[in-house]
Amino acid sequence: MPPVTAARRYAPLLALAALQVLIVAVVPSKGQPSALDSLTGLPGAGQGVDGGPVAEGLPGAEGVPGADPLAPGGTAGQVESPGGAGGGGAATAPGATADGATSAPSGAGGSTGDRSKCAKDGQRQQDVTLTGPPCMPRFTGDNGGATYQGVTAKEITVLRYRPQSNAQVDAILRTQGLASSPEEEDHAMRAFAAFFEKRYEHHGRKIKWVTVQGECQISPPDLPCFRDEAKRLNAEHKPFGIFWMNSTTQAEFFDQWSRLGVVNVGGWHFPASFNQALRPFHYDVFMDGTRTVNVIADYWCKKMRGKNAALAGDPTLQAKPRKLGILTQVYPETRKNALELYRLVSGGRCGSRAEVAEPVYTPSDIARGQETANVAVQKLKAEGVTTLVIISDPINPTFTTTAATRQRWFPEHLLSGSGLIDYDALGRLYDQNQWRNAFGPSQLAEPTPLGSTDAFKAARDVGVTNIYSGANLLWSYMNLMATALQVAGPTVTPQTLERGLLALPPSGGWERTKNPSSVLVKYGPNDYTAVEDARQAVWNPTARRSRRPARSSGCRWRSRCSCPGRCRSASSSTAR
Repeated sequence: MPPVTAARRYAPLLALAALQVLIVAVVPSKGQPSALDSLTGLPGAGQGVDGGPVAEGLPGAEGVPGADPLAPGGTAGQVESPGGAGGGGAATAPGATADGATSAPSGAGGSTGDRSKCAKDGQRQQDVTLTGPPCMPRFTGDNGGATYQGVTAKEITVLRYRPQSNAQVDAILRTQGLASSPEEEDHAMRAFAAFFEKRYEHHGRKIKWVTVQGECQISPPDLPCFRDEAKRLNAEHKPFGIFWMNSTTQAEFFDQWSRLGVVNVGGWHFPASFNQALRPFHYDVFMDGTRTVNVIADYWCKKMRGKNAALAGDPTLQAKPRKLGILTQVYPETRKNALELYRLVSGGRCGSRAEVAEPVYTPSDIARGQETANVAVQKLKAEGVTTLVIISDPINPTFTTTAATRQRWFPEHLLSGSGLIDYDALGRLYDQNQWRNAFGPSQLAEPTPLGSTDAFKAARDVGVTNIYSGANLLWSYMNLMATALQVAGPTVTPQTLERGLLALPPSGGWERTKNPSSVLVKYGPNDYTAVEDARQAVWNPTARRSRRPARSSGCRWRSRCSCPGRCRSASSSTAR
């Protein structure tokens, strides 16, 4: 392997933010209903995660391949009444008709053609940060008032969901300086809100950002509680939208908000079919799980298949032809992703069944985390796996790498690019005897000094210089909501938001900017997540930089891929 150096100890674009919230939300847990634990993963399009209809008449819920989400006149169909207990009730939000259509604004407001609020080039809404919507001229006049629930002539209500914390997880995160307080997060949130009010065009309205504290148990998750909590919060606040920066758990939470007709953002790496089935209500910042496993398969097919496991930590494995092992948890969303990767590698794209073992699923019980990791490693080792990819939350590798070292098994670790497993500060929590053999696709941007991140630039623009170091994830979610509400136009409804967001031109990315700190952001038909590309990263447990503690370790980013299909490689490939 060519020599590498560690990444800077600075927050990348989409990481190091509210990670205690993230990991509490994704630690292994008990109690998934049997319908959510099927080997086939999620139900088909048009079905909720509990097997029931998501929203009767929901556009795209029929699962018709290639359905055009940008077609004029799309409606939300039948959704639950706010605070209701059952499905099928007609939407009762202001501006919504019984069949889900929305009324047009009654006023005569419109664009003035005045682009003075935009960036100097007149093309972008603002050039303070790397990411932002295209310029929209200043709006004056009547915006139509109450066009949907949570929308008035002056405000749009958006909730931020903060789940219960976990003392054990917080203690782990503090060892790497990753814990942040509610006060720090609220302070940053106020700064970002001021930035959007100053720079974005919301047609005479301000976004009313409201943080709500969750009462449901996260680990093990109280799944009925999450549905009831969504109904309670909806009845209490009547929001237009809500976001929760969590990983691939609590699908019931997002499903329920969609049933209630509320736009919701969160749930990392859900399969594309999950997002499509909940349209036009569900979105996320991170790449969906279907595209994630396509990137992994593309990487495997073009760089790894048919070669020996030269980057394993054991000379015996280094001399063997590569065989891929897939490890994930029993959540249906991750199971479906794992099965899709298995299908792609075992013949659907590039390989033969001999190159990949059947996926291994670990039971969701953090109290038994090490025990179940021991069993999983035993199985993978017995299957002759030389190369392991973990598609999971960021805690799983802590158990798995410890178990692998105890069993004297040192495979290659192929990064999945999901769950922040490829993030420096979290990688230092893993057994370094194992993680020194980690490389592969990453969805994170080139780490930059804190003052150069979008979050810090936005805060500085409104006179705030002391936001917490991990505010980039919070910024990314708020920016997605603020952008979506701008492109929705004056008639703010889930349908106009979907139409505007999915019609946005691509922005960022290596192919477009040659800037490694700029990820490709793109939506489109059937694509409801922002991050679109990945790049190759290599872990080095001994690499250091100045201004970095000697014990730190990290990744060196070597290339950027607009995958699947176009992976730019360094001249000396790490996956030789």
